[in-house]
Amino acid sequence: WRKGYHIKESKTIEDIRIFIDIYTENMKRIGATDYYLFNEQYFIDLLQSTDFDSRLLIVYAGDLPICGTIITCTSDIVEGHLIGTRPEYLKESPTKLLVDEISVIGRKLGMKYYHLGGGLGFKEDSLFK
Repeated sequence: WRKGYHIKESKTIEDIRIFIDIYTENMKRIGATDYYLFNEQYFIDLLQSTDFDSRLLIVYAGDLPICGTIITCTSDIVEGHLIGTRPEYLKESPTKLLVDEISVIGRKLGMKYYHLGGGLGFKEDSLFK
């Protein structure tokens, strides 16, 4: 917050595409397999699902989207499903701002648990770091 970053929640196709760009760039940077490279329809379907509450949150530095996540909320659990940060902002750790905002959202929705994810195979990889 002190750096002037702000968070926008959205489900517009424009913002979905912004997130896809950030997420895909992030996955390529860490050398993710094709298994983690989803097509646009996957993101749209995820955010339009009626099986659970899903939300897209994007962190902005001014007008520049620098980080984003898709969370899901169901059965008293809010889960960080997908996340990505532009490489030039990794040292700023905008994901910490997202974690704080997601915990606020979760409490407002009456969620009891916040599942941060386990990474790939529970290894201390780049996602863990």
